[in-house]
Formats: sequence, C-alpha cells, structure tokens
Amino acid sequence: MNAADVPQINVDDLSIEQTVTEVEKLFADTLAAGPTASTTAERRALLRQTNRADVERYHALHTRPWSAGDLKTTIRAFACECAHPDCHTSVELTVPDFPGPPDGTSPLVLVPGHTPAT
Repeated sequence: MNAADVPQINVDDLSIEQTVTEVEKLFADTLAAGPTASTTAERRALLRQTNRADVERYHALHTRPWSAGDLKTTIRAFACECAHPDCHTSVELTVPDFPGPPDGTSPLVLVPGHTPAT
C-alpha cells in the first residue's frame, strides 16, 4: 500500500465538529462493526478494556531502554467507569495507581461524585 491508497481527510479549514463528522464518515463501517455495548455491564467492560490497554501501552513504553519517562509519575486520563451512557469524563491517575487485575473484582475508576450505573 502506498500513500495514495490511504484515505485522507483535509482538516485545514474544518471546525472540530466538522472534523469529527468527517472522521466518523470515514470509519462508519468499522464503528458500526463494534465493539458496541448494549448493557451497563458491556459498557463497563469496554471502558475497562480501554483503560487497561492504556496501562499496558504505558508499561510497554517505559520498558524501552530509550524511554525517558518515569512510569511511577506518569499521569494519564482514564475513562470514568461509572458506565452511565451520558458520561464522557475522565479521571487523572498515575499509571501505577490504576487498579490491577482481575478486572472483575478490582475497584472501578470513578470521577469523584459518580456512582456506578446499575
């Protein structure tokens, strides 16, 4: 595949909203294929999967010999795991403070004041 085969979006004159719309159009089929969540439990599992992937990515980054960062002090914005459909907030934690596995029994990462959806 060469550069001409890769879909591109020119965002130079687009607003953020217009850019989001164009990206959603470009990835519509992939987004429709999922993963999707239709229940609270599925939504919470996807949020944890997303957060856990970030933790794993940071662990992998900081094991590289050329990495200049310090995992113990790396702060990351994690998705709130309250699983309310209208919640799009995040919680800032150091990567080591993210709850360890198993994910089914570890505490949820919640924005202060949020309660888990039922």
